[in-house]
Amino acid sequence: RADVLATAVGTHFDGIATYNQPNGGLFIWLTFPEQINTNDLLPIAQAYKVGFQPGIRFSSQGELANSLRLSFAFFDEDDLVEGVKRLRQAYDHMTQTDQPA
Repeated sequence: RADVLATAVGTHFDGIATYNQPNGGLFIWLTFPEQINTNDLLPIAQAYKVGFQPGIRFSSQGELANSLRLSFAFFDEDDLVEGVKRLRQAYDHMTQTDQPA
């Protein structure tokens, strides 16, 4: 599942964000350019029926606002791919309109 999620992220966010290829664990970190705030992206993503954890939740210094954590622990492969597609739609919506879905 980690490989499936990483491949989907690489496909749908190529040139937009960077991500880690996990060697273990349950998560992939996705990092956008500095101007993208994943706290702002979250409600839009939820409107597209996809979720993630904004990176700022994992920083005691208020950093990582442009990062997010995706889990591959509880979802089957088709759902992971669909979730990344929806996340890209949410990202496109936010960056093209700056308005919630």
